[in-house]
Amino acid sequence: QCQRARWAQPRYDKLPGPAMQYSVTIDMGHRAPKGSIARRRGLVGVRTIRMPEAADGAEDEEQWLFESSQDAQNAVATRALFELFGEEQALHHSMAPPFKDMWLRWESKGAQAQQADESEMQQARDNFIQQLLAEKCQEVQAH
Repeated sequence: QCQRARWAQPRYDKLPGPAMQYSVTIDMGHRAPKGSIARRRGLVGVRTIRMPEAADGAEDEEQWLFESSQDAQNAVATRALFELFGEEQALHHSMAPPFKDMWLRWESKGAQAQQADESEMQQARDNFIQQLLAEKCQEVQAH
């Protein structure tokens, strides 16, 4: 994707700590015209991407332990592709199984979070409507 978009080659930096973890820095350039799709999607400038932090009580798979630096770099590259293109392009179809599985887990978590947000918004709307109805009922009873 970087070559196709004519971006500079990504730079991988090893993160401090005992685990084999990397970040990837992608320079997407600053040339996208105003109003372009790239600019609207935030595909300009420099972005540094890391693997997501494990949540408290997360499963072992969320600890991101890798056997080699190449696996760690491939994993953070997968995360970068997911963050930059995940919604628009299903790039995971051509990935090796461990990275495809990561992608699918992130998609699933995103869908669950979106459902939770939608449910929360619906509950807030329902509460607001109930409050308005209760106020109207009180006004009618007062007259």
